[in-house]
Amino acid sequence: MSTQLMLPAFYPDGPEAADTYFEDLRSTNENHRNAGRIDEIYGSFPFYGHASGRRNPSLPAIDRDGARAYVARLRDELGIAFRYVFNSSCLGAWEYSGAERENVMGTLADVIEEIGITRLVLCNTNLVEVAARRWPSVEISVSTINDVTTVPGAARFAELGASRVVVSKTRLRDFVFLGDLYAQTDLEVEVMLNQGCPIVQPFCRDHYNFLSHIGRSETDEPDIYFSRCLVEKFDDPAKWLKTSIVRPEDLGAYTALGPERTWGKIVGRERARRAPATAAVYLSGSFDGNLLDLVGNLDPASDEIVHHVDNQALEGFLDFWIQGRCDWNCADCDWCDGFARNAVTVADADRLATQRARHLGYLQHLGEI
Repeated sequence: MSTQLMLPAFYPDGPEAADTYFEDLRSTNENHRNAGRIDEIYGSFPFYGHASGRRNPSLPAIDRDGARAYVARLRDELGIAFRYVFNSSCLGAWEYSGAERENVMGTLADVIEEIGITRLVLCNTNLVEVAARRWPSVEISVSTINDVTTVPGAARFAELGASRVVVSKTRLRDFVFLGDLYAQTDLEVEVMLNQGCPIVQPFCRDHYNFLSHIGRSETDEPDIYFSRCLVEKFDDPAKWLKTSIVRPEDLGAYTALGPERTWGKIVGRERARRAPATAAVYLSGSFDGNLLDLVGNLDPASDEIVHHVDNQALEGFLDFWIQGRCDWNCADCDWCDGFARNAVTVADADRLATQRARHLGYLQHLGEI
């Protein structure tokens, strides 16, 4: 069963690095051609100055000419499309005011008409409708930030012009909902595979808004929401199993629901260079190692990975959701905690203590706790 993957954009520094990166993409597709392929690269261009769900300073750097050449090379050499991400959860009412509205629409026009991109990720509902009307041939994906949790909600976005919806992480393991989504709409369905965010997290919307506003600045203010999530997992490692991570072995359960309409998304725009290797693991359908090594929003180089999650010890874990047995009554259920006792261990107690103190310090410094 073929799997369509999309990877975060990495912009190589220099022709030699570019050749190596493009060869990694090509060889990954060639080596796993019977299982699926990398069909899209997604990202944004910081030179436009708009937020896109990430801080601009943390994203790979590229200039306008480089962006045009990069998109063309992906398309012409590898047959891979580029999907531009413009998914800020809050535009500060820019989309309503005259000059700023023109700035927003001008960016989209430049992305489409000058850079040559024909696929978008949008969050603002008005932009979905306006962009679909102005550029009817452009394929529009509705961001996970929209938190689409119902089939009628997804269908409404289709009416507005979207052709794909990113599954809300709160519905990632709801196979009844996913089945209905395929059956009752013609939308493509995108599943984030390696995001370490909690499936249920009350601070999620605040985090998206934080990134929307701080994303346009050059500040290096710590991401308190990321720190809060890490501290929670440091204190309760079982919460790693309550995140939106999909095991490579379980990807087929999603693809089977809609073989021609399912997209798997490798996340981690800040650490995109390792994405081809992560894609190769998912296309292989098997992984014998620490599941956290695949998580796109963790950085092994910064010692943030302090637990070991034995991926092979999680065989059968997803069955609880495939069989419809989860009602999210966690207080009376031991499924996740039971698997965690066998699968999750502390890799380095000293590093755990150091990382916990560091991230806790960010929260205390900002008066968060």
